[in-house]
Amino acid sequence: MTYYEDRRVYLTDEYEEHELEIYLDLLDEGFYLGVWCDGPNAGVEVELTSEQVKEARKLGYESTYDDW
Repeated sequence: MTYYEDRRVYLTDEYEEHELEIYLDLLDEGFYLGVWCDGPNAGVEVELTSEQVKEARKLGYESTYDDW
C-alpha cells in the first residue's frame, strides 16, 4: 500500500511487506533518500531508485492537490 501523510510518502517493497518512508521536502532539495520503517532493514537509509522517486512525486502531487 502506498499513501501520503504530512509531506511524507510511504511506498512498499515489491512484496508489499515493508514500508519505505520518503520525505517530499528532501526530494524537493535533491536528496533522493528513504528510510525503511519496518522489517529486517528498519531504520536503514537507502538511496531511492528513479522509479521510486517518480512514484513518490506523483503520489505527493496528487495528494497535495486533490482538494482543488
